[in-house]
Amino acid sequence: MSKQVQILMVSPPNLTKENIYEMKTFQGFACSYCHGNGWIPALGERNDREQRICPVCNGRKILKADITIKWMPDEE
Repeated sequence: MSKQVQILMVSPPNLTKENIYEMKTFQGFACSYCHGNGWIPALGERNDREQRICPVCNGRKILKADITIKWMPDEE
């Protein structure tokens, strides 16, 4: 089965001494905790089945990744 992949290719932009950070946001990832359902199965007080809102995506079904890159001298 095919899989959709988002790739971040890292290369230094035109930087200034004061601005050494770069931020990128990737959106639209299906929540891996609830498998994109927005809920998880749970047992209620009387052992009956319930659907509880996913604590990871808060019922939104999708996640996003905020990535911060800090550029600095390479001191090998």
